[in-house]
Amino acid sequence: MDNALRFLTDAALGCMREELPHDADYRQCQAEGEALWAQLRRRYQGEMGHALLAAADAENALAGFETERAFLMGLQLGISMGRLDLLPEK
Repeated sequence: MDNALRFLTDAALGCMREELPHDADYRQCQAEGEALWAQLRRRYQGEMGHALLAAADAENALAGFETERAFLMGLQLGISMGRLDLLPEK
């Protein structure tokens, strides 16, 4: 990835990370996820718990990879079209 694209990617990701905590749907999803993880940790301990967490980590890694690739494709498309706006609307 060239330096300009890396800079734009970092800037766009930074804006997204700043805005997400202000989104009510995101906060609700995050709270539900944390509650479910706490429930799983209480229910499954020891070897079963480690296996469950390893499987979840593998799934999360794949989902993160897919999300990053989709984001980069959208960023490249936005740059190519000349209509990229990195600042959120207020």
